[in-house]
Amino acid sequence: MVEKTFFRTRSIAERRHLRRRRVYGVKNIVERVLQEIDPTTDCLEVRAQLLPPTLQHLPSAIASRKNLRHGHYLRLPVPKTWEQAIAMKESPLELVAREIDSLHFVQPENLHFLGYQWTAPLGRGVDNRPRMAPFAFIDEAARLHAYMHQAPGRVKDYSAAQRVQREGAVFIVTIPSRTEKKQQYTIQLAHVPIHDDPARKASVWLLGTTQRSDVSEHELHQFGYRLMQDQRGSDFYMFYPQTIAAYFLIAATLARPRKANLIPRHTSPFAMPSKEHAEFYRRLLNNTLIYDAQVKAPEHLRPLHLDEISRLIGIYIARVGAERAIWYQDRDGGIKDYDYSIPR
Repeated sequence: MVEKTFFRTRSIAERRHLRRRRVYGVKNIVERVLQEIDPTTDCLEVRAQLLPPTLQHLPSAIASRKNLRHGHYLRLPVPKTWEQAIAMKESPLELVAREIDSLHFVQPENLHFLGYQWTAPLGRGVDNRPRMAPFAFIDEAARLHAYMHQAPGRVKDYSAAQRVQREGAVFIVTIPSRTEKKQQYTIQLAHVPIHDDPARKASVWLLGTTQRSDVSEHELHQFGYRLMQDQRGSDFYMFYPQTIAAYFLIAATLARPRKANLIPRHTSPFAMPSKEHAEFYRRLLNNTLIYDAQVKAPEHLRPLHLDEISRLIGIYIARVGAERAIWYQDRDGGIKDYDYSIPR
């Protein structure tokens, strides 16, 4: 599959021909990525082991897949009951920011978090599996959201249904593919907070999707409030980039002057990356290689796996703190203006 131009990154060969700088640990890796390398000419060759010790005996590709699904995730202290969640003074984003800042004094070599997770407040019929959002998927969702200013997605609002004020709204969102000649993703996103009601602080933690590209409009509209049909049978629910990008698109669509509804943005459980944060991610995609003795590529170098990218983003976030890592419009401007191109 060929990626669209917007999503292309440097090939392994292109990175190998850049000026190589080696790093043997993660202690100062944030500074090395952001300050010491020139993204137009340099490549950081990671000689540190980014997998947890319990998985290092496995082939690296298998270990990384296991790590992404079953590794360490920062647990958000979401209240256990609906009533406690409603009574919270913090917004979901403030809760995320507080937990990020709690990691500031942890040594980078001890930071193995790949993202954050939460369990929805208890209630009748609530799917209480852990919901997991890897850092790499949030950053890729922001990149996809930036692309949608060139190839817009579509949002259909079904907020006229009953129970919306308490349980959140249902949207059907069309998201463009990142690869050439591939059909768009159609995503049903339920429990999106759109009303300025205390219940939004509880209902947003129920957020879930059905991602289907091969069904009729009629089928999609017969959803009621059934959640996450694509991941039933699993012991957790994973938010993928398309799902998170769908939420970002809903929030941006409702925030436009015609509707001026900022509730989805302010109640989001997903922290949009700052401009600096996005640049860190861009350099991980274009200016890094990692040494892996198991691969047969020249010099045993390969791109970072998703779990490795997520861990390094987690180290970055802990290092700089929530204020620098999370998007603020006055400082960072619009996501559409972020530069995700190959540095030249």
